[in-house]
Amino acid sequence: MSQVKFTEGEKVLCYHGQLIYEAKLLKTQVKDKVVKYYIHYAGWSKNWDEWVPENRVLKYNEANVQLQKEIQKKVETSAKSTKKASKNAKKADSSKDDATSRSSTPSKDISTTMPITKELTKSRGSSVKPSTSSTNVSKEISKTNSITDDDLHKRKRQRLDTSASSNESPEEKISKPEITITIPKDLKSRLVDDWHAINSQSKLIELPAKITVDDIVAQYKKSKSSSKGGISCEDISNGILEYFNVMLGSQLLYKVERTQYSDILNKYPDKPMSQIYGSFHLLRLFVKLGPVLSFTTLDKNNIRVLIGHLADFLKFLESKADEYFPTSSFSYPQTSEYLRRAAQ
Repeated sequence: MSQVKFTEGEKVLCYHGQLIYEAKLLKTQVKDKVVKYYIHYAGWSKNWDEWVPENRVLKYNEANVQLQKEIQKKVETSAKSTKKASKNAKKADSSKDDATSRSSTPSKDISTTMPITKELTKSRGSSVKPSTSSTNVSKEISKTNSITDDDLHKRKRQRLDTSASSNESPEEKISKPEITITIPKDLKSRLVDDWHAINSQSKLIELPAKITVDDIVAQYKKSKSSSKGGISCEDISNGILEYFNVMLGSQLLYKVERTQYSDILNKYPDKPMSQIYGSFHLLRLFVKLGPVLSFTTLDKNNIRVLIGHLADFLKFLESKADEYFPTSSFSYPQTSEYLRRAAQ
């Protein structure tokens, strides 16, 4: 255990997203020379306890406490600026009412602070078992796979503007719930590791990925080939690939990754990005997908079918998390030359 930097029971500081939280180290795990710690965040429910890699844990000392305060202040300042800009935007667009302002769009970054990330855990119900009849679902996938952020805004407003000519009341149209895709706890921690590596440790994911999105989807379909839901599995798998290829460039990248994306497009102009990118970018898709799917015309039963299949796919990812989400994926550093290009 000489490679372990911290001891069980030790008071530490731990990154969660872009913020640093006071925490207690409960357990230690060393597997294949990779050290992980089981962390309890001070003042938070045990539901937030999680295994984290060693690079997210800091010694509890005066210097790191000061770093924690500086980052907190920076985030609060940024949040105030964003809130002010949002308030001004609302004033400029008088046609947006409370219902529209409450609706989130997939153009926002993946949750980067614990209170925001907590929204991902609101739906804790059991997954609906997939149905074998998903003809309507597959049709809707082909209809919505090219929805952009502007489309989302336009459709929200159209949903309100056309309510008078519909059989549904305005209240019924406004109250249609946004589709929520529940991401398993282990996969959420992988999203946090992903954010931390890219935005705090100045790393990039090496591309082409060793296991691409196409590879993962193919392995998923193979795992379901003997099940009765084979046809539905084929529809959903193809839909996931379509959504990924359409949404990657506009919604699934962090700002600093866009230069890398441009380089990839120039190097592989004829290849779909699902044959280049891998698991971490695929996982980001499921954070963004709910709001997009909310604008389908599926009825409640087919929505349950769709959510059930997506939940089944996420369970598959979770079952192979160690294989699909190795920390070695973040092995490509953001060099000074790369950062200079990214800033242009």
